[in-house]
Parts: sequence; structure tokens; C-alpha cells
Amino acid sequence: MRAVRGEFRWRAHYSHVVENSIDISHLPWVHRQSIGHRCVPNIDPYEIRDEDYGASTTITRESPAGKKWLWRYLGRKARNGADSNVTFGFHMPNITKMQARTPFATVCLYGAHVPLEDGATVTKWVFLRSFLTGAWADAGTRRRVLRIYEEDREVVESQRRTLAEHELDAEVHVKSDYVQIAYRKLRKKYLESDWMAAMPSIDGEVRIS
Repeated sequence: MRAVRGEFRWRAHYSHVVENSIDISHLPWVHRQSIGHRCVPNIDPYEIRDEDYGASTTITRESPAGKKWLWRYLGRKARNGADSNVTFGFHMPNITKMQARTPFATVCLYGAHVPLEDGATVTKWVFLRSFLTGAWADAGTRRRVLRIYEEDREVVESQRRTLAEHELDAEVHVKSDYVQIAYRKLRKKYLESDWMAAMPSIDGEVRIS
């Protein structure tokens, strides 16, 4: 696996960034120009797996044909419509992971979403790929990761910042939110047991100099 690393800054509380990173249902809509596909918008029922200080789930999706010539070339031996497995998960307090296994490649995106003193967040990420493992392909990989985060930025930074430590009854949830619900429950549990600090607060203005 070839690894590429980088950073990305958000004008948002770190828990908002974490929840966005483990949200399964937003891919066809927020990322329709990159990794999401409107032709497979539905999320089938799934189960949550408990992990060390976290949880994860794996869903199976149909793999639409790639739009770019490179993806068509890489998938030339895989039939159109073959299934792909995607795992979303987290480890407390601020680590997320996405692992996608397609018929022709495996990619992983890990993020450490670090809270800053001004209430903002910096994501320190590493992306791994099993194909095109030469250094010459790193620049393209970095551009794709940053494009994904830029697509997320508008949604993440527009979220309400006044929810009291993300109480579950403050919003309406659907079945595809099970991973985020698991994160909120563990976060609340560890905050109440002093396992982790509550700083910085979710409330207040967020500024990046």
C-alpha cells in the first residue's frame, strides 16, 4: 500500500468533522462529483460492530462504471456492477477510518481530527492505495483527497454549533445514522466518566487566523 499524508483545516468543532467522516448516506449527494454516485443512493440495513474504543460497519454497494479513463482501465477485468465493500468506523476520541475494497483495488483513508484552541479543527490524514504505487501518482491522490474534504467543507461548517455536546434528542435521526449515534453515545459516556476532556466547547464563534 502506498501512503500519502496531509492536513486540512475546518472552521468547525472536531466532533462535527468526525461525524461527517463516518456518515454513510451523504456520499451520493455531497460527493456526486467525486466518489459518490446518485444511481446507488439507498443504504441497506446494516449492523454496528464494537471495536476497541470505537465502532464500525461495512456496507456492500454496487460499483458503477468509472467516469475517468483511468478507472475504466483499472477496472477492465472487473464486470460492470460488481459489488464493493466499504467500511466506516471510528476510535475515540477523534480517529476515523474509511476502507473501500473494489474488484480491482483497495483504498483506505484515516483521519485524526485535532481540536484547536480557537474551536476549529485540523485533520491530519493518511490515504493508502493498493494500485499505482509509484511516487509519480502521489500528487493526483493528494488532489483527490483534498477535493473530497472541500466538498464536505460547506456542509460541515454550516452545521449548528449550539447543540449541547450533541445530545441525541436534539436532532432527528434515521437508520443510516447508526454509526454517528454510536459515536455520540461513546463520546457522552467518556465525557461523563472523565476519560476525555470536554474542551473545546461546541458553542461560540470559530475563527482561523
